[in-house]
Amino acid sequence: MPERKVAWGRHVAESLALLGYEKIGDMQTAGEITPEEYFAAREILDKQRINGGTQKTHDEIRDDTITSLSIGREGPDLSKYPEDVRDTIYKICTLWNLSPPSGLRSGKRSTLFGYWITSTRELIEACGNLRARDVLVEVRKDFEQYMDAHKGVAPYTVGGPGSLVKVASAKAGMMREAEKRPKQTELEIARDGSFYF
Repeated sequence: MPERKVAWGRHVAESLALLGYEKIGDMQTAGEITPEEYFAAREILDKQRINGGTQKTHDEIRDDTITSLSIGREGPDLSKYPEDVRDTIYKICTLWNLSPPSGLRSGKRSTLFGYWITSTRELIEACGNLRARDVLVEVRKDFEQYMDAHKGVAPYTVGGPGSLVKVASAKAGMMREAEKRPKQTELEIARDGSFYF
């Protein structure tokens, strides 16, 4: 339980650090953030200044935190889930605003709980050598792009990890293929005629 609070606090601090020194100072003065959140964000900003750049991009922090705000400060309770699936289930829940099954029904394990474990393992296996959480972030980006292009209509419904196995497998394949392709320089792209200066 304390580990989730610490992880969530770190994500909040990283998000606040994006706002900069002046804004977080104003928020702390107005009582919008706690002193702990203020000092954690200051610490991140100080490290970034020392290192000469940011440690995470805005998109990485957004992917890790903004969606977790809808679940609550502590996130879903995954203590009853096996360790190998917790990270992936957490990512699914935060990206699609889902609540995982609690695991107990009348003193017995629920079948939905077992289904989530099995289908999450299938999803992890479908991603192959890529981290499932990285693939899921890319799947969510595609999901949102489709919704933006189609007036908010989702391409498919997501009720749990099983809904994402095929699409994650396809996305992981595309990501692996993109890694294999040689990167074109701007001059090569210009010679192809597909890039104009």
